[in-house]
Amino acid sequence: MTQTMRQEVPRAGTRTLPAAHQVVFRAADDGARADAWRYLLCELGRAGCVAAAVPESPAGAVTLGLPAGGAAVLAIGKAVCDSAGPGCLTASVTISDPGRNTSDGLSAILAVLDSLPLTGWELARIGEQMPVTAGLAGYLGSSAFADVAVLCAIHHMRDFTAMAAALTACGARPGLITVIDKGYPYRMRGRVDGWLRHGLGASVVPYPGRVAGIRAHLDRAAAGGVRTLVFDDGGYVLPAVLDHMPDRASEIAGVVEQTMSGIWKIEPYGQLPVPVFSVAESDLKAAVEAPYVAAAATSAVADLLRDEMWAGRPALVLGYGRLGRQAARLLRDVYRMRVAVYDQQPATLVTAQVDGFAVSGSLTGTLRTHQPLLVLGSAGRGSLTGEHAGAFTSSAYLASMTSRDYEFPLSEWAERAIRVVDYGPLGHGYLMPGGIELCVLGDGLPVNFHHRESVPGRVIDLVFAALLLGGATLARPDRGGHGLGRDLACVNRTLAASPAMTSFLDRYGDDGPHRRLLTPPAGDCPDHTRLPWKYGP
Repeated sequence: MTQTMRQEVPRAGTRTLPAAHQVVFRAADDGARADAWRYLLCELGRAGCVAAAVPESPAGAVTLGLPAGGAAVLAIGKAVCDSAGPGCLTASVTISDPGRNTSDGLSAILAVLDSLPLTGWELARIGEQMPVTAGLAGYLGSSAFADVAVLCAIHHMRDFTAMAAALTACGARPGLITVIDKGYPYRMRGRVDGWLRHGLGASVVPYPGRVAGIRAHLDRAAAGGVRTLVFDDGGYVLPAVLDHMPDRASEIAGVVEQTMSGIWKIEPYGQLPVPVFSVAESDLKAAVEAPYVAAAATSAVADLLRDEMWAGRPALVLGYGRLGRQAARLLRDVYRMRVAVYDQQPATLVTAQVDGFAVSGSLTGTLRTHQPLLVLGSAGRGSLTGEHAGAFTSSAYLASMTSRDYEFPLSEWAERAIRVVDYGPLGHGYLMPGGIELCVLGDGLPVNFHHRESVPGRVIDLVFAALLLGGATLARPDRGGHGLGRDLACVNRTLAASPAMTSFLDRYGDDGPHRRLLTPPAGDCPDHTRLPWKYGP
């Protein structure tokens, strides 16, 4: 659990209220608190701050000298926020005197708090949410990934730490693990990144530098005498290899792909030179994930626009695959909107029609006649074009549920707009001629990841287990019978035969007296002594 609060950074040379930033974290003992002190003082030192003294106790404060004069206070103490629980602490930096430091420099100092690695207590709680993934070493063995380097392009959320821990438990060497940071504004991205770098010891590559990062990873793997196994969520790695370094494709042992957007990205390459274990197309993922992703996306829209009225108003869903179908149902049945559907495939439109939704083979016509208040995109490859901006006859919100910002033609709309307005965390708006505004929530990135954790850990647990099972299959000398390219029959056969399926059913089927609630460990909690509120004398 992490909460952050930040006040505006004062301009250098001005006297304003102190700028402050805090992060709430959980630690089981004084040792973990001491680790937090050591990490923060080290990283603040890298940022040019000088500590006047090191606290003698785990709770306390220390004065920091800033790089260009001025002062700040770093403090760690018991959290007092509404959601504070056992072992809940606050780390804070308060800039009392900005000195001659720039606003960007002060922001960088405050941002050090966001990179505080997840603690052992927090990692243990994440593991409890994902028991199937955490238990994979029990039947894959401790050497399943010992003879490969691992390259991951998986979302930087808390659940990924359970997958990374399972990789190492199954033999993956941290020094040969590289993670591509997609840069989405996940709620705990910085702390996950901090753990990957400083707790696990993996290499983390930012998305803009992914090609150079992939090349450097392949160099490290070659120096270690192993090939690379890729875990991808959106087709980030294999297309980059085939486009920029095709001669090194033979160094990839295989790719495990989680999403259909990734499958669509590799389709134009025809016959692939490496095996691709497509969890994205598996029977298992179809049954498990889509309802929860759609729920996360629609609730994210509602959270961003808490004061908006949805009931009885028009919505348009682009794409009627697994995800679009679930989202359309939620908008109609939960938010009580009038929902229309557009898809480029006539057969899919027939499905939407018999499901009770308004459909049309013309996207332009649908925009003009249905006049959607909300456009929810799940087409993956983009249905809207720049020309469609003129088809909106009423202002609308637009939100994406697919990879990166591919769903909407943002650059084309910017060329047609009178002005593009920055709305901060909400997103941005295109002010079009005629008074129409197109407000793109979350800047067009997947709204279910926008300062959120998206799918619950106990839901994504089985999907991550499937990814690791696919990876272990491709890491074997015979690849489990999986051929080059995609082999869906092998994927479904492999996953169906796995003990992970039985483990999942044992835990969440008829779990009975073995059921485990996601409450904090009772031993870490005090006895309850609070009395209920009483009204009156």
